[in-house]
Amino acid sequence: MAQDQEFYALIVAPSAKSKLRKVRISLKLIRSSLIVLAAITILSLFGLFRFAQHSALQLQMASISSENEELRRENDAFRANYDRLNNRIAVVEDMSQNLAREMRNEGVEDGVDVGQGGPDSVDSMPEFEKRTEELEREIRQMADLYRDEQLKLSSVPSGWPVNGFLTDSYGIRNNPFGGGGVEGHEGQDIAAAFGSPVKATADGLVVYAASRSGYGNIVVVYHGDGVSTRFGHLSQIGVQPGQRVRRGEEIGKVGSTGRSTGPHCHYEVRLNNQPVDPMQYAQ
Repeated sequence: MAQDQEFYALIVAPSAKSKLRKVRISLKLIRSSLIVLAAITILSLFGLFRFAQHSALQLQMASISSENEELRRENDAFRANYDRLNNRIAVVEDMSQNLAREMRNEGVEDGVDVGQGGPDSVDSMPEFEKRTEELEREIRQMADLYRDEQLKLSSVPSGWPVNGFLTDSYGIRNNPFGGGGVEGHEGQDIAAAFGSPVKATADGLVVYAASRSGYGNIVVVYHGDGVSTRFGHLSQIGVQPGQRVRRGEEIGKVGSTGRSTGPHCHYEVRLNNQPVDPMQYAQ
């Protein structure tokens, strides 16, 4: 028998009572089927490999996408922090410029370093933030110092308590009530129309507001550091003991109560309860 005519014979019995059947299968067919089965198996394995490779690639892409999203959030946070610090720099510089203008307006000497400016380059966010905080701290310190100085200045008597004409000054004067002779005068008299407003010459605390012998109706204001002021001969008193007053605030009205020859305000400045010349505080 020729090689290509080789075959296998199979005897098939569908049931116990059926006739036997003989089926011939060509060896060539068997080989072809095995080749096809092998090809299908190889293709299936290759497909599974490609599927697994694709799945791994998908996981890798998802991981990369997640990392990119995280980097994007970090970058957004960095930019937001950078913008916030830039805004702080701008606010601090505005504070510095405003403080400088206020100090110039108050007559601060030229050449005072007001701490203007900010970092001109940033090597890193921590360094940038550190410089910003240092600048803010410097401005706060200067602002606190400026406010303290302003508070002190506002508590120092300045100017006159009423618009009028300076008459008898501090020191020795002729007796204005006749009879000749001279007497000591512990303040400055300022003649003004009856009822003219009398104003505090500095911030302080009212410690006395009533009538007193010689002064008539009088208001006494304490300003701290042993400095006090007195406003005598008032027709009306507009404040009460324990009340805080500010410079320029009305505390009474011009009158002629007490030992007086006519409407005026007797104004005293005292240091540790000793009278001093109010002219020293007029400017």
